[in-house]
Parts: sequence; structure tokens; C-alpha cells
Amino acid sequence: MENIACDYCGSRESETQWIAPDRLTNTGEFFSVVKCSNCGLAFVNPRPEIGEINQYYQSDYWAYVRLTRIRWWLKKIILYRELKILKKILPPSAKILEVGTGSGEDMAFLRDRGKFTVQGLDISHNAVSTGRREFGLNIEQGELESKNYPESFFDLVRLKFIISHVHQPKRFLIEVNRILKPGGHILMWVPNFSSWSQKIFRDFWLGGEPPRHLYDFSEITLTNYLKATNFKILKLRHSIAPNVFVHCFRYWLAAHGVPKLFVIFFSINIFSLIVFMPFSLLASLFRASDRLFIIAQKIK
Repeated sequence: MENIACDYCGSRESETQWIAPDRLTNTGEFFSVVKCSNCGLAFVNPRPEIGEINQYYQSDYWAYVRLTRIRWWLKKIILYRELKILKKILPPSAKILEVGTGSGEDMAFLRDRGKFTVQGLDISHNAVSTGRREFGLNIEQGELESKNYPESFFDLVRLKFIISHVHQPKRFLIEVNRILKPGGHILMWVPNFSSWSQKIFRDFWLGGEPPRHLYDFSEITLTNYLKATNFKILKLRHSIAPNVFVHCFRYWLAAHGVPKLFVIFFSINIFSLIVFMPFSLLASLFRASDRLFIIAQKIK
């Protein structure tokens, strides 16, 4: 474990927001989420070092497992919307790098339906092998900063719920900027630390997920990062995500001794999503939803 200063401003002054267990790997460990007293960035401290972090990602971690047929059908609706955006901002046969490929389904979709040249990168051996085996994708294992991709090479870098996982976000974004062509773009999806559900559920907030989520960004702190690394934001949207409310509520129920049958009742299903949809819609309307979607462009 290591004790760190704020990655954005370097301050070592912070306030503990909550202490939460590792809910996925059942290690029995608890982790403190702190907020920088100077710039407001939230992060896990102390945290696993780079050489330790892989032990907190099990082989069946949700991002490494292929979706069921029904969930994949629903996800394709979202991917078609993304494809429309990409065709507006990218040239034909654009080069796309996805950092954090997971099982590779998104990459394969963009390659097959968008006719883009895609390349992937993931720290997980399981994710890399799944993407190669199932879809014949060009995916490497490792971290972006150590790969030394050519300068000004990619038209787009796709970062879907990945920047929360990296140890040095500023260094990471500087490297993303370097490998993008002039005027190149990034697409980012990030859990929102300033969301209503985070304020309500605190240590039960799904977006936190310590220690895998090393950083928790708000709209303000993420904007600061992008400006500091020479990106301009073209679009920032608060997405509708009722499933996050469902997960948080289920964690809360389980921790408060509610009968298991009732907890299971609030798994991801049509009923639970309908129950929490109004909350998610209002949160999105008031710019306090759980998910931020960002399109940004390289300016230097």
C-alpha cells in the first residue's frame, strides 16, 4: 500500500469522506475515500500500488465477461447512438484506440459496424484473451504510459469508465494527448462524484468501488484535468442511469440486515429499474446524475 498526495494539485491535505469495504473480491479489507482540501479531487488513500492492484480484479470481473443476449441487445442500442456521433467527428477508416477494452464487445462493434481501424489495451490477461479469442481483436496487455505508441497516431481514444482506475490520471491524459492526431478526440464515461446517489448512499455508492476506482471525479475536477492536459470539452452530458440507484439500494439493504429474498428482489430487473427511473431522470435534469459522458478534443 502507498500513501499519496493529490494527483491534480499535489496537496497532502485531505478529509475522509467515507470508509468502505472491497465488495467484489471479499478480501475483508476496508479503504478510505478522501477529498483533497485544496482542489476537491476525491481518491482512495492509502491505496494498492501498481504491482498490487491486479489482485483486486477477479477473472469474472463484470467488465471481462461477455454480456447475456438480452443485455447485449440493449447495449447495442447505446452503441448505435455512439456510432452516429463517431461518424460525425471522425474520418472514414479512422484509427481508434480503446484503453480498457474489457471483453472486447464494444471494440468489435465499432470495427464491424463503423468500419474503423480499432486497437485495444487492457491490464487484464483475461480481458485480452477474451477479446482475441471471441472477436479476433488486436488487443495488447499493459498500461498506456508504458506502450510508447507513435506520436499523433490515433484519431480517437475511447475511455469507457477507465480513468478512475489509473494511478496517475494527469500523466495518463498527457499521454493520451500525445498519441492523438492534431484535432483528435477522446470519448469518456466517468462515474460522477457529485451525483445525488453518492450524496445519499455515501459508502454504498456503486461509483466508488474502492480499491479498483482509485479516483472519483466530479464535473468540476474532470473539467480541470482536461483543461490542464490541453483538451477542450465539446460535450458533457449527465446520463440517465437508474441501475446505479438499484445497486446502491441493494448494498444498503444487505448491510442493514434486510432478508436476503428482499435484497434479491432489488437486483437489476424491469421492476427495480422502473422504480428508480424517476430519480435518475431528475438527477440527469439537474446535472447530478451518476454518469458523465464527455467528448473532448486535443487543442495542442
